[in-house]
This record gives sequence, C-alpha cells and structure tokens, in this order.
Amino acid sequence: MRGVAVYRIYENTFEGLHLYVDDLVTDERQRSRGVGKALMGHLQDLARAARCEATTLDSGTQRVQAHKFYFREGWW
Repeated sequence: MRGVAVYRIYENTFEGLHLYVDDLVTDERQRSRGVGKALMGHLQDLARAARCEATTLDSGTQRVQAHKFYFREGWW
C-alpha cells in the first residue's frame, strides 16, 4: 500500500454538500513521491463530481510536516 484516504460526503445547513477527509495517510517510504498529491487530487475530483460546496480535513497540531503539505496543496 502506498497511501489511503478515508472520507465522507454529507450535507449540513451551513455548508451544503461537503466532502470531509477523516484520514489521509501515505506510507513513510513513499512520501515525497506524489502519492499524497494524487490522493488529494482524487478527493478534489470526487468533491467536484458530487457537486460539493466545501472540502475540509482536520489534522493534529503536532503533525507539522503534514501541515506543510496541506498548505502547499491549498487545503488550508
């Protein structure tokens, strides 16, 4: 396994249809090889296809490297 993304699409009154990423994990040996970027792109494609009005994820504050990646990919 290179990486995995766990997500859900749901609807609420504030944001309408929403794609929420519960987990995004890349095998440590596969990092910086485009796996995370490909997963994020796939999630964005899914959100567009479902006509989601918002996409978000949460990440613990201790995950500094992950946050750098999310900011670089425009997810923050």
